[in-house]
Amino acid sequence: MFRNRRLSIRAGNLLLIMSAVAILLLPEKSISATVKGVVLDEDGYSLGGVNIVVVGMKRGASSDMDGNFVISDLPEKQVVLRASMLGFKTIETNLDLSQSPEATVQIVLPFDAIALQELTFEIESEKSSVGNDGAERMEVLTSTDLETRSSDGGLLSALASGSGLDTKPCALCGAAGIGMQGLDPSYTEITVDGLPVLSGLGAMYGLDGISVSDLSQVEISKGGSRGDGGSAAMGGAVNLVTTTTNSDLKILPNGSVSLMAGETGRHRLSGEINVDGGGSPLRLSGSYASEPDKLDRNHDGLTDTPSYQRFNLSATQTRPFSGGMLSGRVRAYTENRFAGETHWTEDDRGSALVYGRDINTKRFDAGGRYVFPETRLGRFSTDAAYAVHEQDSYYGSTEYDAKQLIGIARFSFERDWSGEHSSLIRGQYRYEDYQDNLSLGSPTDRVDQIPGLLVQQEWKPSVFVNMRASLLNEYYEEDGYVLIPRASLLYSPTDRWTFIASSGTGYRTVTLFSLDKAAHAGFDNVIIPGQLKAEKSLGGSFTTQYQAANLERAFSFDITGFYTRFENKVILGFADSHSGAVYYKNATDAFTRGGEFQASYAFNPGWNFRTNVAFTDVQYEESSEWRREELRSLYTAGFQVQREWQLSGWRSDVQFNLFGPQELPEDRDRDQSPTFVTVDAGVAKSLGRYTVRLQLENLTDYVQPDPVLVADEVSGKRVDAAMIYGPQLGRTVLVTISADFGSNN
Repeated sequence: MFRNRRLSIRAGNLLLIMSAVAILLLPEKSISATVKGVVLDEDGYSLGGVNIVVVGMKRGASSDMDGNFVISDLPEKQVVLRASMLGFKTIETNLDLSQSPEATVQIVLPFDAIALQELTFEIESEKSSVGNDGAERMEVLTSTDLETRSSDGGLLSALASGSGLDTKPCALCGAAGIGMQGLDPSYTEITVDGLPVLSGLGAMYGLDGISVSDLSQVEISKGGSRGDGGSAAMGGAVNLVTTTTNSDLKILPNGSVSLMAGETGRHRLSGEINVDGGGSPLRLSGSYASEPDKLDRNHDGLTDTPSYQRFNLSATQTRPFSGGMLSGRVRAYTENRFAGETHWTEDDRGSALVYGRDINTKRFDAGGRYVFPETRLGRFSTDAAYAVHEQDSYYGSTEYDAKQLIGIARFSFERDWSGEHSSLIRGQYRYEDYQDNLSLGSPTDRVDQIPGLLVQQEWKPSVFVNMRASLLNEYYEEDGYVLIPRASLLYSPTDRWTFIASSGTGYRTVTLFSLDKAAHAGFDNVIIPGQLKAEKSLGGSFTTQYQAANLERAFSFDITGFYTRFENKVILGFADSHSGAVYYKNATDAFTRGGEFQASYAFNPGWNFRTNVAFTDVQYEESSEWRREELRSLYTAGFQVQREWQLSGWRSDVQFNLFGPQELPEDRDRDQSPTFVTVDAGVAKSLGRYTVRLQLENLTDYVQPDPVLVADEVSGKRVDAAMIYGPQLGRTVLVTISADFGSNN
């Protein structure tokens, strides 16, 4: 049982805003320096379209067709220029602008013959025995990608435009995860630095507080073929690589701060700072976000979007230790979230007369890694993590208190046997303890102690072929030893074409805490007619990739088809419109199938077009009849246009999102939800160390036409969770101001 403590925020908000403004207005050393230069290849020819950025600052430029570039409004001190371009090696150049505020530089980029292939292959955050060009299909979003795509500084908004990613939040619960290949987010294994400390509702109610500034990159693997993705990665795996400190930092403290405010009252303050941590810099970051008001623009009596307050604090540090490298991180997160009838007060918590979902979350997680000094035998490392997640909630009159403990330890050995063969062997132990207060037909509490052993082998018989196979052996109390084989094959006959075939199995135990559907539908009127069995899957996918680039433009596309069969897949069902109950049970048979297409086209000066389309069909067998799973869109699509003016510091983008129909339960006014389109737009301006961004969400002001709050003959008003399929909050205006201070050089 956890006590609800709703905080008073008015005075706190004023203090936070005043603090942010004070930091933004701090005086800084003169920023009148200018760098002019030219970029050439090894043969002396000029290179256009090269990205030149000032490391540690949001300043940069793109070289014109003659290779020339100019970066102004720089501080008069030492800076580092980083020049990069597809097909060439990245070069860093040191400049001392304190001696000469007007510098001229010539940058020569060496050719990189395998750079194009590396973009097609996997890019990993750290060196491993399987190399940086593995056989699996992987999408990597760098810190720059995340900051550019995020509308509010948070992770989920940065992923919202991704192809085949379901991050659409539930309008009544606010929960959002990362779903893939037609499956809800609970089928995605989310790891932090490779460790699965975010799982179940821990991901649903823990992702919102993660800032993109806390991540150096996000690695997305779709489908269940990645060997170290985890046994529960049936839909895919997402690895969040945290931002660490740099031992080369010379000027401390340094960092950044960002303040967002919206016309609905929504606001967010976040910042990070690097300080002296006893010989190795310590990175501290924090964020506070709030939507303080119960908004009801469509006047239906329900909140259009959840009101919330959330706090997030984290710290990371990496330092040499005993000849190796030791890294650690801690994170604390709290949130109060409400959605329901707008006249609800705290006195109505648990009331059957005034409906409200009042959800309180507390979370703490910590992790660490030690990489031993490299030996002749290979590379050794050990990892450990701990997480505790608490929920203190009311869904209408139903109280839902839950607590989840996760402990993970693993030891890894990696070795490159030759240029063709490499191996990974990993022993691991996972402890999970889940307890709640629900009394249902099937027990919901459980404790799992899961030892496991992963063996992975990679073989590169030629420069065109890469094969990887893995076998994960885990022990579960219900089913004993569970073998999870996975394999993938990559064939790249040219620098432009790549073909990837992959397959694998999956396994996961089931509790209500592990179901994304439960967060969406709520825990009131839940029926579980029998014991929920562990889910198992067997699936595969085939991908065709093409990309071509020259000095003026770059084009790429990716087509993937997938199919996954399930045993004991848990299905959410809705009773008739009068009872308002939801039930969970294992289907005798189920599958998901579909395809995804994404393409991008970029050309000078600064234009970038991206499009994606995903078709998914999820069906299950019930009473010898096949039915489509409800609450799943049959298709989605997106189209984004970006334009960047490097010399003037302007950037603009427009995002179109199409959501296809989803099946609705019987006894509703319609069989399917309508197809709808939302549009988001933004414009940003860089002013030295400052950046100002204007964001328009849901520009077309679309709101779903069907009511969610309905009249019931037995219990009066109730929420029909099956009818929560689209946005209920219309157009929203957000303004963000961010600034860097100090230097990372």
